Amino acid sequence: FKTVLSNQDIQAMINDASNWAAAAEASSSNAKLLSAKITELFHKAAETTLKESKPSATSKPKHSAWFDNSCLKARRLMHRSSRMRDKYPDSESIRLRHRENNKSYKKTVKSKKDKFLDKLNSKIKNGKIVSWRDFQKLKRFKKKEAKNDTEMLGSFQEFYKKLYSDDHPTVDQLTKEALLNEADSIS
Repeated sequence: FKTVLSNQDIQAMINDASNWAAAAEASSSNAKLLSAKITELFHKAAETTLKESKPSATSKPKHSAWFDNSCLKARRLMHRSSRMRDKYPDSESIRLRHRENNKSYKKTVKSKKDKFLDKLNSKIKNGKIVSWRDFQKLKRFKKKEAKNDTEMLGSFQEFYKKLYSDDHPTVDQLTKEALLNEADSIS
């Protein structure tokens, strides 16, 4: 900071302020002007000396895109009721209230997430221009488990189809033929 004060531009500002202060009358308006000049001088010195901090380019949002105010309120209510339940574990009404708050929080979060994903899906399907940003969002929120019973039955069928096929890697052909012959002899 001291090296910046010896800079020519800063020295010129200091000389200008001191000359102005010597020539000006002593009044409250002149004192405010002098104060403003000195403040400008220090701001200029600080700008040249100190580096501005830049926000990180990879800052993540605090919550998911679908997590809005209603989800936040439901979560706060659930946490409050949890603390009350821990404080008064014998109270049946507090435990019931906590269960209801917990259910309502889960229901709210699930409905908001489903609405968000449905909206994203419809935006992608109905859009004339493909938005890769929307595809990336959808990929991030992709569900791991099967969505309905037909998908679960399909994966179940594929699993057992591979398990009992002739080319299954765990059962060799001789053992399989022996087991089939033994099953035929029993029946």
